[in-house]
Amino acid sequence: HIGFSLWHYVRTEDNLVRFVLQNRRPTIWIENHWDDYFNLDKISQGTGMSEDDAGHIRISSIDAFLKYTSQVWESTYSYLDSIDDSQLGTIFSIRPLGDKTVSEVLFEMILTHGFSHLGEIWVLKGLQGFKGSPI
Repeated sequence: HIGFSLWHYVRTEDNLVRFVLQNRRPTIWIENHWDDYFNLDKISQGTGMSEDDAGHIRISSIDAFLKYTSQVWESTYSYLDSIDDSQLGTIFSIRPLGDKTVSEVLFEMILTHGFSHLGEIWVLKGLQGFKGSPI
C-alpha cells in the first residue's frame, strides 16, 4: 500500500546513507526514536518483509512522518555536501547485494529505487480513482 511504499523508501534511504555510507552512523529512525513514536520495528525497513507484515505497516501521523522524511533528506543533503567525486568509487559491502560503490548506492539503490516506488504510488492512486502521475 502507499503508506508502506513511502515508509520503506525513506527508511531505506536513511539506512543506506547513514548506516552504510557513513560507517554505521545511527539512522535518523533510531537516533530520534521514530520507531517508538510510530510503534514500528527499530531495525526493519521493509526489505524481505512478508506481504502480511507489510500490509500491517501504518503511519499514525502524516505530519510526524513528513518530519521524519525531512530529517532524512536533510541528512542526505548534508552527506552529499560532505563528499567529493573522488569518494564516489569507495566500495561498501551491502548484504545481500555484495559490494557497491558510493555512486551505485546513491544512483541505483536510492534514486532509481525511489522512482520505482513513486511509480507504484502513482499506479495505486490511479487504481483508487485519483490522479496518479501529476504529468
